Amino acid sequence: MNQSHHGAKGLGQNSWDRLAIVVDKTQSPKRAQFYQFEPGPLEWKDGLKEAPFKVSCFMCHSNGPRAIRPNYDSPLNPTAFRERVKISYWNLRMKLYGRVLPHRIHAEKVSSLERPFQFYSSFETESLKVKTCMKCHKDSGLFARGFLSRQQIPTIKFMLESGEMPPVGFTLSQDEKSQLEKYLEGF
Repeated sequence: MNQSHHGAKGLGQNSWDRLAIVVDKTQSPKRAQFYQFEPGPLEWKDGLKEAPFKVSCFMCHSNGPRAIRPNYDSPLNPTAFRERVKISYWNLRMKLYGRVLPHRIHAEKVSSLERPFQFYSSFETESLKVKTCMKCHKDSGLFARGFLSRQQIPTIKFMLESGEMPPVGFTLSQDEKSQLEKYLEGF
């Protein structure tokens, strides 16, 4: 996929990051490996030149890929109905993956020139313990997605503000909303 950190139009073709997330489904739990490549065409082939991470992948993908969220109304890249159906099918498959862990290579692959895949301080790894959220965001059991931590705060805020979370059928009590708000503010 391509991703821009400069808005929908980017700052020219070379400002778009070329990314890939590869899930090894032969293991249980599954393992996800994350890549960032030099700018170029969106095709997978051997020998692609990797680039340092510009952001920590774990901030958004604490449990591997979960959904593709294209802007279907984009005038830059209209999406045909057939492609929308295909994306919906892929999203359903990803939601059914269960627990997905980062590949072990990400714990080892850290240089001073790139962003770490994940942060490890006690503050950044403090888990979100809101009861309704923990029905899915837990480490084991049915629908386990892995705990959310403070390093995912930007993503948690986005998911709440966009209405993606809590999902249909789940609601937060006033007490939980207060608890979540304090967590997001760093308390």
